[in-house]
Amino acid sequence: MATTPSNRRGAPGPGAPLSDWLSWLEGLHSAAIDLGLDRLIPVRDALGLKRPGFRVLTVAGTNGKGSSVALAEALLRADGCRTGAYTSPHLIEFNERIRVDGENASDQAIVSALCQVEAARGDASLSYFEYTTLAALLLFREQGVDHAVLEVGLGGRLDAVNMVDADVALLTRVALDHADWLGSDLAGIAREKAGVCRPGRSAVVADGQVGGHLHRAAEDSGARVHLAGRDFSWQGASEENWSWRGPQAQSLQSLPVEPWWQRSWQRDNASGALAAVALLRPSAVADGPRVVNVLSEIRLPGRVQRMPGPPETLLDVAHNPDAALALADWLAAHPVAGSVRAVIGMKADKDVGGVIAALMPYVDEWWPADLSAQGGLGSAELSARLPDTATVAMDARTAALTPEHCWRAASRASADTDRILVLGSFFTVGPVLREWRDTRQTAAVSQSVEKGSP
Repeated sequence: MATTPSNRRGAPGPGAPLSDWLSWLEGLHSAAIDLGLDRLIPVRDALGLKRPGFRVLTVAGTNGKGSSVALAEALLRADGCRTGAYTSPHLIEFNERIRVDGENASDQAIVSALCQVEAARGDASLSYFEYTTLAALLLFREQGVDHAVLEVGLGGRLDAVNMVDADVALLTRVALDHADWLGSDLAGIAREKAGVCRPGRSAVVADGQVGGHLHRAAEDSGARVHLAGRDFSWQGASEENWSWRGPQAQSLQSLPVEPWWQRSWQRDNASGALAAVALLRPSAVADGPRVVNVLSEIRLPGRVQRMPGPPETLLDVAHNPDAALALADWLAAHPVAGSVRAVIGMKADKDVGGVIAALMPYVDEWWPADLSAQGGLGSAELSARLPDTATVAMDARTAALTPEHCWRAASRASADTDRILVLGSFFTVGPVLREWRDTRQTAAVSQSVEKGSP
């Protein structure tokens, strides 16, 4: 049932900065997460977004969504499409969530779309994510995109992204996460994820297992299912060039290892994204050299992101055991001569023990960061979840340090041959990434000034 927002009259106007709008949206709805489309559909229809005017690739799953969206977007752009991409959450600034032709949307464009949502929503009470998803779709239509790649925020069936029909649905790996909302039953989670599939339309299951949870859920939706390992596949040894066979007899050879495609789980994600794009727009995977160039240029912020040092910093938003195991696989294949110090900050609803257990063999010292200001675990709570055999930095034991404070302290404690690993949440990685960029930019300016001095 629609409810009347208590602070409707306080909506910022078209001249207000984006930051004011986002602050207002945080208090607009009674719950930060409120799954369901009933409140959303009337507003969608009032805005004319039931058929938004562009083709849609919807990406759902637990892990691998970010790389799948990035690759699909890049392949479509390389084929001459005007693309929109919608992802969440963001690392540094909200604008990262809404991209047009590979560029973050401007504050002005986002505010304009938010104003239109406000004018159309009537008495409907919308969550932050629902409101901004509507704004993203509006912005894509106004910017004249012809293909949009949409990442599901949570689940699938009841997620705001699912208010528009996917022309092609891509289902990445499914694992236990968001148990408070999706439960701890993998079959049930798979059904929620497969809710983005549409009868008679193509659905790509990148986690290939005939008769597996995702396969069965996608089949039950009535979609035309294309299953990894059966209808499309990749081949090649780790750390070597690889090949891909597509769902419509496409073939790509000598696909690159760098910068992102070394490990099998990374290629699973790429193979699924290639298959989804092949079904949505076959010409986008028809030119082998062009696809190779796209794969060679992909950069994924916050996903095994190497920031040069010394010491090197490795950023990864892994926040569930499945993602942590994938990160552990990468660490095992890319050791350093020195020690590894892990700055970790996590939300309270995550499987903290599972994440830590996956990474214990590859971490020499832990730096628990304080995320209590973001609704996450405090340093003491996180320290208490580390096993007795774990080495915890003294600084982190005696003070509640933010992620960036932990990172700076860990950097000072490290030798040039060491590595600092930052993981556990977007709230952990984002501040460190911002700090790293600010530090490097300041250093670059200082060097430039020094070189220009008489």
